[in-house]
Amino acid sequence: MTGMLKKLGYCVALSALTLLPMGCDESGHHHTSVLDPDDEMGGNPQNPTEQNPQNPTGQNPQNPTGQNPQGCGDVPDTGRCNGDVVDYCENGELKSYNCAQNSQTCGMTSAETNSYGCVDKSGGAPSGGCGDVPDTGRCNGDVVDYCENGELKSYNCAQNSQTCGMTSAETNSYGCVDKSGGAPSGGCGDVPDTGRCNGDVVDYCENGELKSYDCAQNSQTCGMTSAETNSYGCVDKSGGAPSGGCGDVPDTGRCNGTVVEYCKDGKAETYDCAQNGEICGLTSAETNSYGCIATTVTPEPPAGDLKTAEDWARARIAGTVSTEDAFNAIAYNGGFPVITDDNTVIFMHWYSEGPWVVVGDFNSWEGTPMKQNGDIWYAEVPMPENVKEKNYYKFLSASTGHIADPWSLRYTYTAEGEISYIIKPDKPYLERYHNFKSPQGLNSRTLRIYMPAGEGPFDVLYAHDAQNLFGTGTVEYGSWKVEENMEKAGASFMVVGIDNMGAERLSEYAFADEDLTATGFGNIKAKGDLYAKFVQETVRPFIEKTYKVTKKAGLMGSSMGGLISLYIAHLYPKEYKAVLALSPTTAWGRFSHEDGTTIEDMYVAAGHRDYILYLDNGGYAPAGGTCPEKLGTLEASSDEFGRDCYCYTRSFVDKMAEIGYTWEEDLFHVFVEGAEHNEGAWAARLVKPLTIFKDAK
Repeated sequence: MTGMLKKLGYCVALSALTLLPMGCDESGHHHTSVLDPDDEMGGNPQNPTEQNPQNPTGQNPQNPTGQNPQGCGDVPDTGRCNGDVVDYCENGELKSYNCAQNSQTCGMTSAETNSYGCVDKSGGAPSGGCGDVPDTGRCNGDVVDYCENGELKSYNCAQNSQTCGMTSAETNSYGCVDKSGGAPSGGCGDVPDTGRCNGDVVDYCENGELKSYDCAQNSQTCGMTSAETNSYGCVDKSGGAPSGGCGDVPDTGRCNGTVVEYCKDGKAETYDCAQNGEICGLTSAETNSYGCIATTVTPEPPAGDLKTAEDWARARIAGTVSTEDAFNAIAYNGGFPVITDDNTVIFMHWYSEGPWVVVGDFNSWEGTPMKQNGDIWYAEVPMPENVKEKNYYKFLSASTGHIADPWSLRYTYTAEGEISYIIKPDKPYLERYHNFKSPQGLNSRTLRIYMPAGEGPFDVLYAHDAQNLFGTGTVEYGSWKVEENMEKAGASFMVVGIDNMGAERLSEYAFADEDLTATGFGNIKAKGDLYAKFVQETVRPFIEKTYKVTKKAGLMGSSMGGLISLYIAHLYPKEYKAVLALSPTTAWGRFSHEDGTTIEDMYVAAGHRDYILYLDNGGYAPAGGTCPEKLGTLEASSDEFGRDCYCYTRSFVDKMAEIGYTWEEDLFHVFVEGAEHNEGAWAARLVKPLTIFKDAK
């Protein structure tokens, strides 16, 4: 390990494939504002803010293919309630916290500042609020929701053949009224005299009676008929609204399912993001604009009659769907090879050159010829007898030799390298999912999963830098040898490896910006919050839906991967049982900021929490064996690049002991003097952290 640049590439995980951990400010669970500007708060008909075309509060695609920036749409800093969940905006980033995990619900925590957070379900909100429901009530269909002595209550008017509506225009109160229109003069529920749009229908209030008119019967739609008086009525679908508006659709756009609706030159326009496999979402927090962003994980089939992997395989062989659509659909719908209803096996290889044959136990490695159709080769064979014992296969061509199926769902490594399985084996093996998408706007990537033997349910350990976890790993960095170390630890849980994105690795694993230009790694712009949401809100739900798993989950990573593991647990402290951080970059935050916030600062501020912390490092203690009391930028550089973050890591674990963690119970630190900052060193000491997670209760 000579040369500062090489050491930096290793230790800070600034290299393309070695991950660094990230940290970031505590999001907290106390934000929230009750009076969201888009919430009518009972539907005051004197202030119909929901339809003002001069104040387009959020929604039009000037960039219909843009990615979702760090922004909070219409969610205020003080928060708002979404059922039991608190949604709030912090530093321009949308965050949420589910109060239900603490047996609480979302409600007002401060009537003075109009803030929302977690309160007792029995009614812990201060005087003046029950979530965002006022004392004077509001309508939820036929139901009146109201707040009484800080407790949320409701009454269904339908049981008296009535509906919910305004009962006093003077106090803006709501209760049960006759469906024919029993509201007092001046109000019809929350519908203003000037009307509002409900799809093609105009809802309006006339002499205290709620009325509606369906414009569709005249081949029209509902839209603004007067910008001056903010009135709504029937307009042409092509865009007959007066200058200044397109019905109630703002210039900046809005979402209607996957469709972006926006106003252009006074004409209502739409664009369906689904045709590009995307969804509608926020594209600019600054201008509050909406457009197309990356979709959810599983690709949506373009043809409704293709429901199974076999359907897709046969459609691709027939040439009626594209290879990309077929392979992505099959990958998330049973995987390759495709097992048919007739108990045959369809092998498919996405490779235009050839010819190819498929070889394996089932044909005594003699080779079954594959047929070509455009850029794929395929073969269909009967399910092998004794397939449990004759389960291996590879593809073979004269020019390339033997290769494992790069799209096989199930695979493993032998002395000859990677090899594919036809069906699930009776022993531990690996699975993978290509092109796993991120609705958070990050790049798509591969998930690689260690599967124990058996049927589950399994505990799950989520790990970063998946390219270097299994088998032989990458040529540059090698492997953690997870399979071998799981066997040594006697462990039987899933390890879900999440690929890093090479050049994006540092940004995704960083919780704060750092300027590393002087060391040749550029100015790093942190995306750690987005990556944390990707792991928690996209990867975990997919795993929990696809596999039989328990509620016990952990996080694992090395270098920057160790840092981001600590940071994710910090953001979601109730969601994980243990964090296994090997050589974590605990100095992050101080490389270019003398008093920058570190992961230690965040953990100290948060106090003791109920998950296990395992940290380790190699390297060396400073001369004399004593670390400086003050750890700034100079110490960060020398510590990270020369000592495997010894001082910053030692400081972190010592502070954790001071705030209530107990050594060898929920706090562990292993120091291997002289160990290098690489995969070989982490593989050598992996058994202990795996055992700690296995034994965690």
